[in-house]
Amino acid sequence: MEPKISVIMPVFNAEDHLDSAIHSFESQSISSQCELICINDGSTDTSPDILKEWKAKLGNRVTVFTQENQGAGLARNVGLDNARGEFVAFLDSDDEYPSVHTLESMYSKATEYGMAIVGGTIERIRPDGRYRNDPKGKFAHYYRGQGFEKDALIRYSDWQFDYGFYRFIYKRDLLDSNHIRFPDLLRYQDPPFFVQAMIAACEFYALREMTYSYRVDVAHVIWDYRKGSDALAGIVAVADLAKEHGFQKLYDNCVHRLCGEMGPRLRDYALREENADLLYRIVETRNQLAKIGDEMNMPRDVRFSKMLSPEPVFSALLKGKALGPMSWKIARAAVVTPRKIKRMVKRGKNLLGAKSAAEP
Repeated sequence: MEPKISVIMPVFNAEDHLDSAIHSFESQSISSQCELICINDGSTDTSPDILKEWKAKLGNRVTVFTQENQGAGLARNVGLDNARGEFVAFLDSDDEYPSVHTLESMYSKATEYGMAIVGGTIERIRPDGRYRNDPKGKFAHYYRGQGFEKDALIRYSDWQFDYGFYRFIYKRDLLDSNHIRFPDLLRYQDPPFFVQAMIAACEFYALREMTYSYRVDVAHVIWDYRKGSDALAGIVAVADLAKEHGFQKLYDNCVHRLCGEMGPRLRDYALREENADLLYRIVETRNQLAKIGDEMNMPRDVRFSKMLSPEPVFSALLKGKALGPMSWKIARAAVVTPRKIKRMVKRGKNLLGAKSAAEP
């Protein structure tokens, strides 16, 4: 009999939290009717030994594949190609499920309503081990689209979000029949997969309950040109899907990812490392997104110019690849100095506010 759910877990140097992640699977109320597929993606720590121990303990419920390091996306594809479950789920090796009933809850709703995709809300595990979920509070910008206020059937054309693929289960036939797999990207491989799956399903069943516990700040990304370029390619891939289906909110999300999240991070890295090639890729991606927006009859977003502000400095910097050390220093100063001044002004206002509040 085929498993109800195949849980796919890429593993790379995850010895600190791997036991907790697999225990989270083992403790699920329907784990005896599920399978866990672990893909050792070239780990150099004790992760392979931990996987062997769990394989010995859980027997046929666990399958372990080993490959040279290729990234989480291609590792998940190995799991998808070997999955036997009616549905598939994804659990990273440093995360866990919020409840012992998480998989059962999603599966029961999927079968009750005949849905190909079912999922819920994300909660975050802080470095101190505490759980955090305040979608309407201080971190509301971070949770935008990552939580649901009630159980409901939602059309993807109304939602148009691109993050948090791991909080859902997916009908395996939906993915296989539409040839949906993760792209060969070291970063940002999840949103293209997620959006393609949602578009293929057209609708999904949303649960108010937590269905995934995501551990924050476990490992900081060490950027290089390949990772940066891949992240930018992933943003463009989702923007192309937005254009193809006329999803304006999804396109706006892509602009936010580039100009408000990923782009500034990569820009600062490129300036710090004096990586002209990556800086060119950032500009190229900005131009690609602007062109897609024009083709969708979207107004030109002011965030495009703000991301590489002050524009004259970057224009001068990008006129040729023979960039001298002074050019990089000027660009770094032009970007960093206004930010420092803004922080100082904000800190001063906060101090004045605190002083005023303390005065009788």
